[in-house]
Amino acid sequence: MFVRKAHSFKTSYTLRPLFTEGMHLLVFMSVLYAVGFVIGLVIYYSFPTSLQNGFIVRIHEAIVSLLTGSTVPHVVITESTVELLLLFFLWIFAQTSVGTPFIVGLLFLRAVSAGLTFLAIMVAFGLRGFGFDLLAIAPSNILTGGSFILAATVGLLLIRHSRKGGKSTFGYPVWVAYHGAVLVAAVVLLCSGKLETAATMHALGWLALSPGR
Repeated sequence: MFVRKAHSFKTSYTLRPLFTEGMHLLVFMSVLYAVGFVIGLVIYYSFPTSLQNGFIVRIHEAIVSLLTGSTVPHVVITESTVELLLLFFLWIFAQTSVGTPFIVGLLFLRAVSAGLTFLAIMVAFGLRGFGFDLLAIAPSNILTGGSFILAATVGLLLIRHSRKGGKSTFGYPVWVAYHGAVLVAAVVLLCSGKLETAATMHALGWLALSPGR
């Protein structure tokens, strides 16, 4: 009787450490992403004036293109492609036993890039740029950042438990959870691209955001 009860609760006991470890990794990756975002802000200020001006010029050109509506589809396709390509690399590295530093590095670089973009727009347009960041940039980046954090976290779980014996009691649920997370992340990335495009066009109208103002 005692042995039977222990067997019936075996799955519950084995999945509990997995959930706890996953939560710890999720917190770590979230903090890492936040730190990377802050470092992106600091890096922008450490750039020489000429390089900062180059960023501002590119932002002005992008805003002009968006205002004319001539390159919006191209911008959407390019950004969505880059995001999906990054997710693909996360998926590839999660299949290898040495992918941990690459996953962490890619997530960190993604956060640094987001911080650079956020501050560059604010420097280029002042308070209106800050409003544009909040209305157009922040919502989609929260979605995409959360998707990458989720995929990276479960990917690290997959790597760690594959090192412990491959097909263990953890192997199958972690494998399913990881590929489910990647699928969810891909859908969110596609949706966030459309959300950012719509939010960008509305924000441009609300804030009258244009170079020279």
